[in-house]
Amino acid sequence: MLGVGIASPGPIDVDAGVVLDPPFLPRWRDVPLRDALAEATGFPVLLEKDVTAAVVGEMFLAGESSARNFAFVYFGTGFGVGLVVDHEPVRGVGSNAGDAGHIMVDQGGLAGTPDGSGARGEVGAAVAPDRLVEVARSRGLALGDPAREDDAAAVQRAWAALGEAIDADDPVAVTLAAEAGTVMGNAVVLIVNLLDIDRVVFGGPFWSRIAPVALPAARQAVVGSPLLVPKHPVVVQDSGRGADVAAVGAACLVLDAALSPRASALLIRR
Repeated sequence: MLGVGIASPGPIDVDAGVVLDPPFLPRWRDVPLRDALAEATGFPVLLEKDVTAAVVGEMFLAGESSARNFAFVYFGTGFGVGLVVDHEPVRGVGSNAGDAGHIMVDQGGLAGTPDGSGARGEVGAAVAPDRLVEVARSRGLALGDPAREDDAAAVQRAWAALGEAIDADDPVAVTLAAEAGTVMGNAVVLIVNLLDIDRVVFGGPFWSRIAPVALPAARQAVVGSPLLVPKHPVVVQDSGRGADVAAVGAACLVLDAALSPRASALLIRR
């Protein structure tokens, strides 16, 4: 056992080891999570934003085959994007880079999300799992008891039911997953244009259940977009790291900190 890595929704204060006020964790505010866990376990603890941890895991496990520049679409309770440029994760000044949920896109069949009516809106609001569950029910798909949809466990149960409906080729579920993939792809086009990257990886805890339908839809939305500027091929693929990709990345942070050579460690001290 070398240490503990934490992949947390942002915003976080990495230097202080504090989880500040993630929008999907309403009772978590200024929580000194790193120090509390270090005291409880006796191990060194590293705190990282979940989307950044995901790209670290993707790079670490891919090794030499890792893409030099890519975006990681992290589909959890929200829509985030981890970025790698020249083999380096993009963290930003406060280590909170990657909050892409406010990108405005054409929402297609998901129009009318809580951020406003009409054809365009925020991608995060359009494809949030609780929102998609609500849309699925409004279209007649039975996903269990809707009484406590603000309950994270209830949303996860409904999401599992949606995944089963997709696996069974239910036309309502398949159409909804394709629409979600298209909306995410529309947002990714802007990121590809901005950074001129050639690879986009999708993953995260809520991704796998809709991936069989959403990934092809997202790929078509990206490569077939009339707004796409780069002329080189753009690869759009699954992570392959499973639903726990951010947790895997958090563990990789510990491995990297403990095992990777550091120039300072090679200095001769008297």
